[in-house]
Amino acid sequence: SMRHIAIVGMSFCGSTMLSHVLGAMKGVYNVGESFFIEHRDIFCNACGRDCEVLTPDLLASLKQDRTNWYPRLAAQAKAEVLVSSDKNMDVLKRHDPEMDFDAVYCFRPPLEAHRSYARVKPPDHLDFENYLCYWARFYSRAHYSFKVKGRKIWVDFSEFSRDPTGELARLCAKLELPYEESALEFWRVKQHAVGGNFNPYDALRDGKMDRITIRPR
Repeated sequence: SMRHIAIVGMSFCGSTMLSHVLGAMKGVYNVGESFFIEHRDIFCNACGRDCEVLTPDLLASLKQDRTNWYPRLAAQAKAEVLVSSDKNMDVLKRHDPEMDFDAVYCFRPPLEAHRSYARVKPPDHLDFENYLCYWARFYSRAHYSFKVKGRKIWVDFSEFSRDPTGELARLCAKLELPYEESALEFWRVKQHAVGGNFNPYDALRDGKMDRITIRPR
């Protein structure tokens, strides 16, 4: 049966990078932020409309009927393990009322997370003190109130950036996945995902870089 690993977290927590790393492992399919399929005309980041996994027919059928959302995506990709970075707890519950997945709580320390948030929001949108309350409420709910059938695993993405090899090995052990250090070079594997705060394939295709470095901010 299909296994779902759901990355839960706030915006700019590192979920896109983490989902791509996990998606570069054998037998694992990273769909990215699949909730965008519900309400946007969105297509595969790597293939566009011509994707053989996220086909226009599949996307249209998911919009019409959310039943078995994650199993249908995994079946289309012929994957035993599906990783999503939908992040939002209410979205995950809507797509899987049974909550039958492992939850990977991805976070960055509040000050660091707020700096990223403030770069894309108006300066007066949310100051650090209010953001800290928001951050604490979100992750408190994740820890105490979000009941999933699978594992709950916490990943400090700042620590992951400082020691990606060691932190990936730790995460794989907790998820009971075979450790593959090569997954840290995730750009070498074509992934059929949607959404996210960056598309590594654009930069690689345009010759702007030949690798993506995971490093502390």
